[in-house]
Amino acid sequence: MKRLLLAAILAAVLVVPSFADGAGSRPVRVTDSFAPTATGTVVTSGATSRLLLDVKNALAGAGSASLALTPTTGGTVAKGWLYDGQGALRLRFVFTLAAPAADGSRAITATGKVLTGTGVYGHARGSFKVSGSRSATGVDTLKLKGRVTHDFVPPPVGSGRGQ
Repeated sequence: MKRLLLAAILAAVLVVPSFADGAGSRPVRVTDSFAPTATGTVVTSGATSRLLLDVKNALAGAGSASLALTPTTGGTVAKGWLYDGQGALRLRFVFTLAAPAADGSRAITATGKVLTGTGVYGHARGSFKVSGSRSATGVDTLKLKGRVTHDFVPPPVGSGRGQ
């Protein structure tokens, strides 16, 4: 009888903290507004061009993006990753450059998709619009605006041990 009672207590001590720590938490689908701003330039190495961006106001604050550029007849395809402190989003958009203004700047317009995500942005999907400009010196300033739906795993609930 004592062994059975001891086994039950031991099982409770080992199993209950795993529930309290959030083990087994299921992801919840959430939809967030997506409105980062970004500044950067196109860097070319050989036949490969990339748009490298410093990003502000990503889903989790500041971040960066690296997008491969492929010219097409309908515009330039930009495809790559936007990184922030919580994970990354794979983006794809097709942008066009307007004719140069008097100061040499060119307007940029695009529509795009969020294809997937990593970190807290697991299984992300979404869409966005891009507006902005390219200065006469080649600096791009972009504003993205849209929505992204992704998995969110709630953080573990503390068991009280060591807190």
